Amino acid sequence: MKPLKKKKPAHLDFIAQYEKKQDNKYTSATFLRSEFDAVTWDLDLGDKHITSINFEVKMPEGATLTDPIYKETLRLFKMWICTADCSSPNKGLYASKILKGNKVKRILNLIDYFILHSDHFNLREHGLSLFNENDRKYLLSTLAGYAHISSGIYEWPRRLNEFLKDLVKTTPKESIKNALKSISFLGENIEASSYAQLTGEGDISNEIEGMTSQNVVECRAALWVNGFYKSCGMSKFRYVPHSRKIIAIILPHTLWGKSHFVNPARLCLAPIERRRIEKERAPTRSKHQAMDTKRLSEFSIELDNLKRLIPLSRHAPQTALPELHVRHLVEQFGCTASGRYVSAPPNTVLDSLKNAISFYLDYGEDIVKAFLTVVAQANSTPTTLYKTFSGVNIQKILPASLKSLGVTHWTNVTAEEKFSAGRKSKAQYFTVFRSNPGLWELLRVLYGAIQFTVGTLQARRESELRGANAEKCLSSDLKNLVTINRKTGALGINETIKRPIPQIASEMVQTLQRLQRGLAALGLLDRPRPIFSHPSVYGGIITISHTSYNASIDYFCDYTQSQCDDQGRRYYFRQHQLRRFFAQIFFWSQEDDSLDVLRWVLGHSESDMVYHYIAENTPGKVLREIKSEWGTDAIKNSKPGIENLRNYVRQKYNVQDFSIIPAEALDTLLEYSLRLGEVSIEPSFIYGPNGTSYKIVVTIKEV
Repeated sequence: MKPLKKKKPAHLDFIAQYEKKQDNKYTSATFLRSEFDAVTWDLDLGDKHITSINFEVKMPEGATLTDPIYKETLRLFKMWICTADCSSPNKGLYASKILKGNKVKRILNLIDYFILHSDHFNLREHGLSLFNENDRKYLLSTLAGYAHISSGIYEWPRRLNEFLKDLVKTTPKESIKNALKSISFLGENIEASSYAQLTGEGDISNEIEGMTSQNVVECRAALWVNGFYKSCGMSKFRYVPHSRKIIAIILPHTLWGKSHFVNPARLCLAPIERRRIEKERAPTRSKHQAMDTKRLSEFSIELDNLKRLIPLSRHAPQTALPELHVRHLVEQFGCTASGRYVSAPPNTVLDSLKNAISFYLDYGEDIVKAFLTVVAQANSTPTTLYKTFSGVNIQKILPASLKSLGVTHWTNVTAEEKFSAGRKSKAQYFTVFRSNPGLWELLRVLYGAIQFTVGTLQARRESELRGANAEKCLSSDLKNLVTINRKTGALGINETIKRPIPQIASEMVQTLQRLQRGLAALGLLDRPRPIFSHPSVYGGIITISHTSYNASIDYFCDYTQSQCDDQGRRYYFRQHQLRRFFAQIFFWSQEDDSLDVLRWVLGHSESDMVYHYIAENTPGKVLREIKSEWGTDAIKNSKPGIENLRNYVRQKYNVQDFSIIPAEALDTLLEYSLRLGEVSIEPSFIYGPNGTSYKIVVTIKEV
């Protein structure tokens, strides 16, 4: 006889409601636009479109994930995706839509890993209940070994290699022979070294191992015959392998594996000389052959979130997984620093800052006035600005300052020259660009100069500067820049940031405001646009984007011929480099006159006032990175006065020989200690009759 189930006392009825809530806790999410049990989910992940995930994928043994035998496993996977809606460590109570979207994508990557290894985990019967600490270590060590998940999770190079071998075997030899005979570029530029020259990239890590020159030619021909090439306007090549088409064949058992993967360069065809920039670009971010600590930590957190599901699913991991910290990831998996950007040399940035300010002071107002004059004349004709002034000499309406620069036309690139076989070479184009620029090209240089100056003096993110509204980006007294912080704010509501802006930068922004107001007065602008949305060569204002924003800075760098590194690569600056500049100068240039330039630009005479501006305008994470780099350099070069820091690192991280540990790994450890508050690296100001001086002091907190 079954024992009677005791009824809860009336005053405990609320517990039943709580239990019911817990059962349904992870069956909904703010980004989910479908019913939880739907076969296809529509997700709003903060991108420009709705993402669809079809769970009816074929499992390796032939069944589908939506079959009854996988019911519990599918429910577990769906609940795991919904955990992305919950709070994350160090992210506050509510994450933004974009942060949640990134979490969902990582979880989908991990689900794909389990699907691709379903036999090992026996997903059919046990789901992830057998997943243990050893499995986690193996998964994280696999991820840590590659810079991209395309290799770490999807094994793209190996699978592509197998696909190409099969394709060559199954393609008629006569078809391959005919293709090679009729299409000459299938057999051109087949050596890896030639591709390093053509692409300007020494890194060929995405190449397939063991591929000989003969293999390359056969694979190209087989891909061409079977329709696996596509033209690509943004590539350095006329034709590239259609990776999505190939992935659909070699990775059918995935939810998220159908995204774009990098093609081996030797399979790309017919290189094109693009004229976007004059020289090879100096790297703006360090390239790693392995995954960095930040990304690996994020994947580790998503795995850790599976423990939330233990009370709700018998298919969740039943073995408790200990929490992993940054220190453990560095020690166990040898990760490099978290998403390190390559800093531009401070003096190089300083030199370009001088050029940007000089260019604006000499030509800025005249360029804008000339532009509005040209637009007004074109506005009185029935054709577009481009057609009205194509090939027409406009010197009679230009001020003397622009005539002295050699400006004679609206633009140097006509439609005929752009698309004809006799188009100028890159060398010819950039010679004319500097000696005889079009007014539109000078306008792009001006936008680049202003973006460079504001970006350097404000230490804001690129996305925040891109989104700054022309009429709202300056405070009423014109002394503060107003932007929206796109990475913070509860419930996805972004924080408005108001920070002091030096007078020269404020004047630059006001110049761009006058340009938009001038267009509005002519009836050509219906509303204020983002302040850095530049005029199109065809007339009107473009929609600002990451690409167009950075292209303006590239115009400025090529026109002013910004400095190059020791390999002849030009510094085409990016905002993540510029926002570090002031703090870099302060920490690294105590003993030269670079700080005097900052004092002049900011209007502050004393060092402590300069640092107050830096601390107020530079995000904490960026300051920590610069302090950790300073600490690493001090340790590596045995600088005096930091013995306490050396001893701390020896004891805390068991590092005895500083010559062996890579600088990036030491950066990561010091940044972690700064974040914990165990280490402090701050300026100490010395007030004297001749002004304020300072030195950098390291303090270790007793733990």
